[in-house]
Amino acid sequence: MAVNSIKSMLQTVHISSEASIYKVPVLLRSVDEAAYTPRMVSFGPLHYGKEELRDMEAHKRQYLKDFLARSPRIKLEDCIGVLKDLEDKALDCYAQTISLNSNDFIKLMLLDACFIIELFLKWRKRNSSGNSIDELIYNKFRMKYWMRFDLLLLENQLPFFVIEKLYDLYLSTSSDRDNVSLLVLTLEYFSYFGLDKKTVEGVVFKGSDSYKVNHILHLCLQCHLPTKARVTSDGDAELIRSATELQNAGIKFKKGRSACLWEVKFTNGMLEIPTVTISDSTNSRFRNLIALEQSGKDEATYFTNYVLLLDCLINTSSDVALLRECGIITSFMGSDEEVSEMINKLCKGVITNQYGGYYRQLCESVNAY
Repeated sequence: MAVNSIKSMLQTVHISSEASIYKVPVLLRSVDEAAYTPRMVSFGPLHYGKEELRDMEAHKRQYLKDFLARSPRIKLEDCIGVLKDLEDKALDCYAQTISLNSNDFIKLMLLDACFIIELFLKWRKRNSSGNSIDELIYNKFRMKYWMRFDLLLLENQLPFFVIEKLYDLYLSTSSDRDNVSLLVLTLEYFSYFGLDKKTVEGVVFKGSDSYKVNHILHLCLQCHLPTKARVTSDGDAELIRSATELQNAGIKFKKGRSACLWEVKFTNGMLEIPTVTISDSTNSRFRNLIALEQSGKDEATYFTNYVLLLDCLINTSSDVALLRECGIITSFMGSDEEVSEMINKLCKGVITNQYGGYYRQLCESVNAY
């Protein structure tokens, strides 16, 4: 009996090598669970069916009606057919086994993907016209704010190709000459976070229309990848002192011009750091980007390295004040003390051996100076 039971168990084992959407590691989640948990709406199967998120299901059904009404040539049967063809590929994107049956999973993808498309299209229309629209979400500030929050949670992702296939179906039936690609549409919606096409040229686009985006959070990470490779080396870097200590040692600070947060430079006693904007949403966004790097197959942990460097530079509110006065930090939080406390907690539970690789030479140069 035990042998048959174990054989049956082994036959159901399926771990996808294509996974890109993960549960947040327990060690990270235990530090700040709220930062990884959707507050208004679930996308994908990992938080599907939660009682506190059910109010948005009616909005999803309305948005599906709005999507289908965009053109009489958009047929519900065609949408379902597209998703049926993508079902296995979409399931492989999740690192966890999904317990939904086929019909429920396709229904979930349809409602969630069409909701996201409509959300982005309505946002674009409202911004281009400058007029308020009679719409359930955009006329409520709280809902607009938390919608962006929920769309950038690691556990709340849909495979990008699922959204893209349905969006392409819309484009093939639309007569609107102002249409853009889903990638550009997504970047416009998240322009508040400094994401735009210019930021990702040569990284996501790679000089053509060919790009690799796993999901929306992955796109957010891609938008700030280093534009040039930096020589890496093994071993731990020497940690550098706080900003005020470095200033007391004669090092000066300058606001960097690069759109890439990672591009920190040290030349002739000048530490040049691109501006980072800190707001109430920063904690969750940074934590989920770190969680993506901690969970993924790629050994490069650029964002984690960057936050670790910030953690070195910021020990107290005085360090925040110094960097803010230099234009390196733009803060929309209540006080410098709040910024300091947030930065100092971001990397609790983080495991990385890449800190030395990416910033090792910079840290050695700073310490030598």
